[in-house]
Amino acid sequence: MNVLHLQPELNQASGVTRVIFQLMKNASPDAIHYAACFGGNALSGFKRENLKVIRFSFPGIKIFSPLHLLRIIYLCKKYHISVIHAHHRYFDVLGRIAGALLGIPVLTMVHSIVYSGKRFSYKANHFVVPGENIRKHLSIHYGIPKKKITVIHNFVDPADYPVPEESVLQRLRSELGITKEMTVITFIGRFDREKGVDLLLRAYKRLEHEYLNLILLCIGEGNMLHALQAYAENIRCMRFISSQTSIAPYYAISDIIALPSRVDPFPLVMIESGLMKKVLLGANVDGIAEFIKHKENGYLVECDRESILEGLRALLNDATLRVQLSSALHEKVMNGHLVKGQMQKYYDLYNRMMHHDE
Repeated sequence: MNVLHLQPELNQASGVTRVIFQLMKNASPDAIHYAACFGGNALSGFKRENLKVIRFSFPGIKIFSPLHLLRIIYLCKKYHISVIHAHHRYFDVLGRIAGALLGIPVLTMVHSIVYSGKRFSYKANHFVVPGENIRKHLSIHYGIPKKKITVIHNFVDPADYPVPEESVLQRLRSELGITKEMTVITFIGRFDREKGVDLLLRAYKRLEHEYLNLILLCIGEGNMLHALQAYAENIRCMRFISSQTSIAPYYAISDIIALPSRVDPFPLVMIESGLMKKVLLGANVDGIAEFIKHKENGYLVECDRESILEGLRALLNDATLRVQLSSALHEKVMNGHLVKGQMQKYYDLYNRMMHHDE
């Protein structure tokens, strides 16, 4: 079985990229996975694992390009592709055309909730989604039959999150100006409006006047970076950190992981937080609310400054609650969201599609 993944860019701050990385790195011995993209800053990480990544040699998405379609057809023939696995609507359409011409089934993984381009979206043979909220969206807004949609939750591989020795963590804390008295609040992800990092900064700006030993780490990249940096000039203790190839040390030095997203179908950060046994403060939206149960395995807030502020106060004031919530989230992740249990679901789906059972 040979699988071709199609995604515009492979970037370290992208949950989609990390999903593709897991699918390729944990491939079955009798399967070969390829990824085709226009570029991105995560390519070196794929190469370190000897994963097969192919770069398109012409410009990325601006308007439909016959060259992209021809390239996909060429790759499918050259590498004897059995299943085209698209991760973006642009490649959903191109993949479906290529698949129809070559007799290859096309699977599109829908990672986000979108409403535009209804006429030209989601033409694949089958769809996989990380949560029930996206499945319902595809059924209601796009009219896709439920039988054509499979829910497979995002997952993590513990081997990808090695925690360094304490001496290395202490050196990292020193580099970031973190003292042993400080409580570390961390945001990990894209710097854009959907992720709500602007709301977090507004809440934190008030919070740091109430608590003396706080620091906020914002790790990632995105189109709001410069605006956020300008706003943060008046914030006393925070750091912007570029996307990291190895994120485990930053989880290890954190006390609270904040994910105040306005929209978030099923973020990998909440699975990573559980793996690393960190308490998650998340927005009461989409896949976060589907996975996190308020005051059972995390703390849910509304997408506004006051609610985020109130939630952070609650967690800062109650260390026992932080331990209880982080332990419960850890147990949930370990019992159902590790790579070993989830990969087989993809291969079962690939095989059904190859045998035309869809």
